[in-house]
Amino acid sequence: MNAIRVAALWALALSLASCGGGTSSPSPPAITQHIAYVADEAGSSVSAYAIAGTTGSLTPISGSPFMINGGATSIAIAPGGKVALLAFGSSIVGSVSAYLIDPANGTLRLGTGSPLAAGLGASSLVVDPTGRFTYTANFFSNNVSGFSVDASTGALATIPGGPFPAGANPTALVIDPSGKFVYAANHGGGISGYSIDATTGALNPLAGSPFGAAPSQFSMTIDPSGKYAFVTIDPNAVGGFILVDSIDPSTHALTQFATILAVSNPTALAFVPSGRFFYVASAVNPSANGALYGYSFDPATGAFAPISGGPYTTGQFPACITIDSSGKFAYIANVTSNNVSGFSIDSATGALTSIAGSPFADGSVPVSIAIK
Repeated sequence: MNAIRVAALWALALSLASCGGGTSSPSPPAITQHIAYVADEAGSSVSAYAIAGTTGSLTPISGSPFMINGGATSIAIAPGGKVALLAFGSSIVGSVSAYLIDPANGTLRLGTGSPLAAGLGASSLVVDPTGRFTYTANFFSNNVSGFSVDASTGALATIPGGPFPAGANPTALVIDPSGKFVYAANHGGGISGYSIDATTGALNPLAGSPFGAAPSQFSMTIDPSGKYAFVTIDPNAVGGFILVDSIDPSTHALTQFATILAVSNPTALAFVPSGRFFYVASAVNPSANGALYGYSFDPATGAFAPISGGPYTTGQFPACITIDSSGKFAYIANVTSNNVSGFSIDSATGALTSIAGSPFADGSVPVSIAIK
């Protein structure tokens, strides 16, 4: 979820104003923990936090926030943790930039040749599991841009044949666990599916794409088994639900499997790495606290059930859920309260407990979180 989809949900424009931030010290201390990077769209910056391994608490690293070349709509970390990729988009512009991550202190440095042009309204940036290719959903251009990534220099190059046609107003991209297929959830209806050329990164439409016709799609994920695709649906902010599609193991076409009735305005969802639990963020009102709902999940049958103890309170307008690679912690970017909610995850039940110090103060309009 990002500010473009926030605007689509609420039909309000976020004021994008550049603001000052911290400056780097001459010799920042080495960072040994995992780091959470938060794209702050209105601040034209990325805030970075060291994650305490036992508690999940967030502490700003030296020099954070780091000023970047515009208001980023989405951030992702390439496998290996050496490159941060950011999408920038509005109705009149779209681009992608790569930033090299200093392995000693987590600071960011603009990569060679960045930025490169993407489609209008570039958002929902994803990286394939090899770290060689990255893609953006271009909301206003109705297509998907693709770029190759040099892991050592951060240099980007436009993938030949792109941008690749999508449906009306693609809002979310997801790559399946095999790294061979990309899906784009279209706000105007349907899900576009593509196979990835392993050599060039070019996208080729799957037979039967786009799949389904459900409108008002905002966020999408695939369970770690690769069997099911989950999409948030919000029909005109009247009520919301999660649509579950089964993925054909041979053709990778999508077929509607089930519908989960949820609360109004579901904005984001995410699975723990084991696939046993998933979580749905809900924003009832942009000026009120949001909620986080949890479900257990059985990939063998597709069955799911609510986790007891929920819903859990988030900040105002939760727009992104990111879960660390250990499956121990969940972090939520809260757009209008300018903070990040943190929860520890019970590995046996999936129940959530607020991390001490949460919510953590952040920059202006946090829209996306990635963890190194």
